[in-house]
Amino acid sequence: MWKAPLIFLLVSFAVWWQWRQEERGQPELGGAPVEIDRMAKAVVGVWESEVTYNWGSTYKERFFFEPEGGKLFGTATFLGAKRGIQDGRVGGDHISFNVRYEETLGNLTREIRNHYTARVSGNEMSVRMQDSRGTPPVEFKLTRSRQAG
Repeated sequence: MWKAPLIFLLVSFAVWWQWRQEERGQPELGGAPVEIDRMAKAVVGVWESEVTYNWGSTYKERFFFEPEGGKLFGTATFLGAKRGIQDGRVGGDHISFNVRYEETLGNLTREIRNHYTARVSGNEMSVRMQDSRGTPPVEFKLTRSRQAG
């Protein structure tokens, strides 16, 4: 009989702890905040690349990353137009984020989402971008820019 309140208390504490860690944007165990801080320092700033898309057009794309804990904020250009980063995450040696925009063809307008994942290695990022239309992914390398955001 005395075990039920104890189990309830332990489960409640575990749920509270998990919620608290998610609110802080940090993984739950094992010194991970230090890892996030290291990664945040590695990605902060402006990155750029000449990106050739599947249809053959090339654009100079610029990315401004501003991490806070395990979250990633900033801007990314797509087809040369600056767009806000959404759902950005920082973890390990990877970042991921989405960019949304509207596409109009004739009188049909639809929202498109580009999902980016990147692996950071020094002053270079290997990026893979996949759109919500299901077209083949685009892969490119970003390098740290010498210019400010």
